[in-house]
Amino acid sequence: MADDFEQRCRATIDAYMAAFNAKDLDALGRTLTEDVTLVDWDVSASGRDDVLATTSRIVSGAALHITVRGLLVAEPNAAADIVIAIDGTSDLDVLDLFAFAPDGRIRSIRAFRGPQRTRPR
Repeated sequence: MADDFEQRCRATIDAYMAAFNAKDLDALGRTLTEDVTLVDWDVSASGRDDVLATTSRIVSGAALHITVRGLLVAEPNAAADIVIAIDGTSDLDVLDLFAFAPDGRIRSIRAFRGPQRTRPR
């Protein structure tokens, strides 16, 4: 059985991914600490407002949908194996590394890009 920390982290990641998929920046913001950082292969942002502005630019550029394939939680961190469907034409493998505050909100996100595959027509 998962401990309280793991349950909070899983719930936070579920909420974060659902908000990202829905392009709901208010809901996404509730999963983040005020001093959150985001670093991926193209962008970096620091502070909730900057992370939300960066995320807004990301989600407005293409039709994106995240699916979590696997999640490993080891206090105070988690690793999510995800696939991002892009415009329904390709899939991008990504590894997201999360660090959490004691209250279960996300303190940092580091994303690492894997291969991108074109979907068969």
